[in-house]
Amino acid sequence: MNNNLWEIGNIQSDLDILKDKISDLVQSNFYITEDYFDSECLEDMKAVEWFGMSYRELRIKTNQSHELLLIYQKEMAKLVMQFDKVLSNMREGDSNV
Repeated sequence: MNNNLWEIGNIQSDLDILKDKISDLVQSNFYITEDYFDSECLEDMKAVEWFGMSYRELRIKTNQSHELLLIYQKEMAKLVMQFDKVLSNMREGDSNV
């Protein structure tokens, strides 16, 4: 039982770290959205030129965010599987009592 609680504690710590990583990514993307998409449309040629010049930076940032989300999704799936395994072990232990 103590081993299961220890494993659940480890999973909780990993989930907290993952939550912080996702929060950082959300905050980072919020700043990008705020910087690049502050109006509904590009109103003049200067805005079009500015956006065009920043296109590469925005593409790189978007690709990085996408890759991080995929990594975090895999981490989350792994943690859920670990948690399910611990719960299953606990249930089996309860049924053996």
